[in-house]
Amino acid sequence: MDEKLGNPGQISVFSGVKQIAVVGVFVDPYATDILEVYGGSNLWQSLPASIRGSFPQSSSSLVVSWDSLPISEGAAVLSRISGIPVDSLMNGSNSRSFYLTSSQRSLTQRTPGLFTFPSLGLMALAGIVMVGMLMPRLRDEADAITRLGVPGRPVITGVLLAIASLVISAAVVGSLAGVLLGWLARLWVIPRLLTQPMSPFPPLGGLLVRLSVVSLTSALVSAVFVSIPRRGYRTSGRIRRWTRVARRGVAAGAVAWCLYQLAVVRSIEDALVLGIVMTVAALLILPDAVHLAVRMPLPPSVNGRIAHRLAHTQAGRVTTVAVLLCGCLALPCSLTVLVTSIQVSNAAQALVPRGQLVLQDPMGEAPSPAIVRAVERTSGVRDPVAVGSAAGAVEGSASNCFGVMVVSSTDDLARLNDAPLDAAVVKTLDAGGLLDISGARTDLTFVPDNGRSRTLPTAHTEFQPAWAQKYAAVMLRSTAEAMNVTAAKDAYVYTGVTDRQITLTKSAVFSAGGDPRVVNYHVDPEPPPIPWEWWLAVGALSVIALLATFVSTRALGADLRQHSAQFLAIGLPPATGRWVLASQLGVLTFTVVPLTIAVGILPTALVAAVNKGLELSVPTGVMALAAGVLVGAVAISGAGAMVGVTAKERTVDALV
Repeated sequence: MDEKLGNPGQISVFSGVKQIAVVGVFVDPYATDILEVYGGSNLWQSLPASIRGSFPQSSSSLVVSWDSLPISEGAAVLSRISGIPVDSLMNGSNSRSFYLTSSQRSLTQRTPGLFTFPSLGLMALAGIVMVGMLMPRLRDEADAITRLGVPGRPVITGVLLAIASLVISAAVVGSLAGVLLGWLARLWVIPRLLTQPMSPFPPLGGLLVRLSVVSLTSALVSAVFVSIPRRGYRTSGRIRRWTRVARRGVAAGAVAWCLYQLAVVRSIEDALVLGIVMTVAALLILPDAVHLAVRMPLPPSVNGRIAHRLAHTQAGRVTTVAVLLCGCLALPCSLTVLVTSIQVSNAAQALVPRGQLVLQDPMGEAPSPAIVRAVERTSGVRDPVAVGSAAGAVEGSASNCFGVMVVSSTDDLARLNDAPLDAAVVKTLDAGGLLDISGARTDLTFVPDNGRSRTLPTAHTEFQPAWAQKYAAVMLRSTAEAMNVTAAKDAYVYTGVTDRQITLTKSAVFSAGGDPRVVNYHVDPEPPPIPWEWWLAVGALSVIALLATFVSTRALGADLRQHSAQFLAIGLPPATGRWVLASQLGVLTFTVVPLTIAVGILPTALVAAVNKGLELSVPTGVMALAAGVLVGAVAISGAGAMVGVTAKERTVDALV
């Protein structure tokens, strides 16, 4: 408060009725966002009694604080002085230890799914990436051992045990490192960012076990899949065919489950699960997208034909890289869109449409005629729309609002909407019906506070959001009178006002000794803040995805280097290698990037379509940056393998 007012020596309260001297600044580390002024025990009695007419909702409360005395003994003393029972005083009392132990709840504590699901998915992808790095060398060693006469089953078992030991070791070391980093952050970093005590150190045993089991399972399953024998055309062809059928069947089942789940999704956790299942479905159909991409014709030249042939030959490896990249990048994109949409949906909304001025006191009632006359005389505004509310509610609203706005005519309603009404809407209202502004699709039932419920003919239209977040429907005053329904007058609304008229209105209310909160006008809400811990988590996931990009494209780069050397050895120009590189990078770019962005946006978009409380918000800058970083990482990691392949490698050895 002190900073917002510019460190004043005095402040004016109740529209200038009294000037209060500022004698100090009270800093409450547990209420850094609350604007309050503290006064002595005689401040309220020193104020003139006239403020109770202009500020009827104003009142005083007494707060007593003391040191070095238990709450029970202090409450007994206060009870003898005030006559209030001790039990009542104890119910409203808190000790200092209560505040010191009341920790803030983080975003992941309020919504555990924001951490649980991404962490499990990340560990599953980490296990797959480790297998992709280890299997080439382990396969060569296993083939060498098999040629010595050792049976294949013990060799495969040994390979799986080696992978399991390495994955478990990596999970344990990584967990210990993460716990150490988190503990150091709690000591040195987080206390500088929080104003409240931190939450207690969470139990990590069960979480670490779950993460290790998920990474081990994904690693072993992918290792078994990679170890399927490639020899024997008939056997391998049959396995590939059945694998393709099973993959497409699971993808179709996942899509069907997502479509069914849309009818029951209600929470953030449901949206997270939906996003994960859609990511799995995208990964399952990604091989088909890659095969379609490699079939795209290239320019009819020698370089184009060679690049097209090699793209067909290496389609399996390109598919593996594409699946890894899409899996690693889909989680950060999906979570970023979901959290941004949640923050935007929960952010402050404009309470008044632009260009409108609403006179309404904090109790939700229209101000006194004296205030209205002072405003119109000073600011020049005229002909207000009298907005009331019917004594009752509607059933069938599609929003969280159930009240009914009452206006005198359809012309007044068009002024509030800042747009003309359809002829069908006007006809329905004139005939004694309702106008639904909640987004419902059926006729609404009006339930009066006193009387019989009636289902009224209902028209539907899109209305100004600022009014739609206060009322569910609109009826004319003549309809309310015909139904013997009381319609209280809530506010006076002026339309087509200017910024200068708003300024003059505030001055008029202040000069008349009225409550400044009577004046309500449009203010653009501040953009919703994204918690810093969320950006830190998404940034860490993005770094991991970037590292996975470099690691997974290393194998492609090695193959490209070998092929480029062979091209040079037979006299082809270096451009042939660049053509091959460009074709493979093009396949990755035009399959992974669009699919990743679609998977990132689609789950939240579908949830927002069936849940009016969630508004889709896509951070286009973040998504564009992620796509650019992905394309750049793929290009750099692939092109790095081509560096140094020169004409001196035109040797016969390169052909072997």
